[in-house]
Amino acid sequence: MSRERVRTRKFFLFISPWLIGLSLFSLAPMLLSLLLSFTWGTKITTWTSKAMNFSFRNYVHIFTGDSVFLRSISNTFIYAFLRVVVGIFLATMLALLYNHELKGKKLYRTMAYAPSLIPVAAASSIWILLLKGDSSLIQRLLAEIGVLGFDLFSKGMALFTVVALDLFCSVGSTMIVVLASLQSVPRELEEAAMIDGANAFHRFWNITVPMISSGLMFSSVTGFIGALQTYAKVQLLTGGDPEYATITMTMTVLSRYNATTGNLALGYACAEAWVIFTIIMIFTVIYLKLLDRKVYYGD
Repeated sequence: MSRERVRTRKFFLFISPWLIGLSLFSLAPMLLSLLLSFTWGTKITTWTSKAMNFSFRNYVHIFTGDSVFLRSISNTFIYAFLRVVVGIFLATMLALLYNHELKGKKLYRTMAYAPSLIPVAAASSIWILLLKGDSSLIQRLLAEIGVLGFDLFSKGMALFTVVALDLFCSVGSTMIVVLASLQSVPRELEEAAMIDGANAFHRFWNITVPMISSGLMFSSVTGFIGALQTYAKVQLLTGGDPEYATITMTMTVLSRYNATTGNLALGYACAEAWVIFTIIMIFTVIYLKLLDRKVYYGD
């Protein structure tokens, strides 16, 4: 046996635990969920029946009769857009500030990054104690100065409150990525632009932004994908209320289990999950195609 074949066999032997795990716990469940998405039923016994029928009924109903899921799509994209655009802007401003020589900047960097280490459940609980209800701390302080009826969890404000919590928890980690990109920008380019008479804004827009575009793209793509799958923060803060104003796509999938009756619309939930998967894949491919030629990778 040639040395190359031996190395190839050793390679597959070493990665075999990962391949087995991927096949059993990722690929197999995905294929099973795709199969079940073409079935209709409300109980597990439906999929043990020999009379199980396959059709596109679930997918047709999603786009023609499920107004809640369609509402969740719009909510999720608004949430993702605000979370990514505002988050990257704030992270970039913080990174620019902490990239300069400041007294105690290491402490400031730590303080900016620390909220991203707080567990989601803890952060949500803190925000509920501070903001939700007339007995919350902020509402009491507002009442003391005569501001009454200002509800951050009302139908028009609840989604923005959830976005604010997500920004509080995620800006620090995005700042680290942008800061690392900023520190790789050659100082000689900025000095040459200064000699040519470029002001601070022109240097930032024409030199800094193109040089850190790979870091910005990484943060935006991963941020959008994560935001489109968001569940925990919204569920803990609002539960999708009021009047489905904050319900997200993932929440609709996980709401198909009725704890009272024990019924589980597994086929319909699988269909919704595959619709979400398709939306995320299409969006990601288009996003990468549009921005790929505008990103500088250092080569």
